[in-house]
Amino acid sequence: MKFKLFIFFILTIVTFCCTGCHSSDDDITVQKFLQKYEGTKWILSSFENREPPYLIVIRINNDIIKPLEGWAYFAECYNYDENYLEDYPPVEITIVENKNDRLVYNIKAWNGDVGVMTITIRERTLTQKFKWPNITTTNIWIESIIDVDNFTPLCNS
Repeated sequence: MKFKLFIFFILTIVTFCCTGCHSSDDDITVQKFLQKYEGTKWILSSFENREPPYLIVIRINNDIIKPLEGWAYFAECYNYDENYLEDYPPVEITIVENKNDRLVYNIKAWNGDVGVMTITIRERTLTQKFKWPNITTTNIWIESIIDVDNFTPLCNS
């Protein structure tokens, strides 16, 4: 009887260790887009080889409410936009996918139209595709090490 209790005790410990001491596939977390690319900066490719006075830059933030901030330099100062998504006329912004190399969100406009913004990153290139009911645009951005925190002068807002 003692032998059977000993075997039961050993099997219980082995079973506990086999099921509780290793990580399952569910425990493996895939880094989300906003986490993975937080702080990266991107220059609109049509302005890539230009120096100011023409420059448009965005930075990705790990913030669902304000995932992108942007700077535009066209004249004598930088226009700073703490929420790049507000460049569109949104009423409601909803992130529908925030996975590894892809970010998708719906943008509901004041007139009820719903647009879809899809951002993907592959090999230091960010592709931004924006679909409204009657128009689709695509922008290509190139990763940059530009120091946006020291852009001066900022325009009066």
